[in-house]
Amino acid sequence: MIELDGYLHFCGKDFSGNPCDEVSQRDLMKESWAVENNYVLVRVLQTDVWFDRADWQSYLLNSLAAAGLDSRPRVIVPDAPEYQAGIYCELRAGSGVGSRQKDKVSIASLTD
Repeated sequence: MIELDGYLHFCGKDFSGNPCDEVSQRDLMKESWAVENNYVLVRVLQTDVWFDRADWQSYLLNSLAAAGLDSRPRVIVPDAPEYQAGIYCELRAGSGVGSRQKDKVSIASLTD
């Protein structure tokens, strides 16, 4: 499974600027569902795709290859600040979807 994460996945606010964690809560539910049903979920930053940065295509291909070689259910995220702090991490602090199931994939780690 591939999830493209835009701004609302991390900001904790709706389009009007009001506090809202609906998108983040839904993301956590998707991650939990994927892991519980033996899927690998690969997350990609929408801005990386839009602006063609962070070598997102190699990250995605390498993540899919890693999932093919090791099909343990888990969430693969890019090594990006959006996934290391803020509402994304706060919601996962007490959940079953945590560091034991989450892999950060950098291009270097897959090409070594």
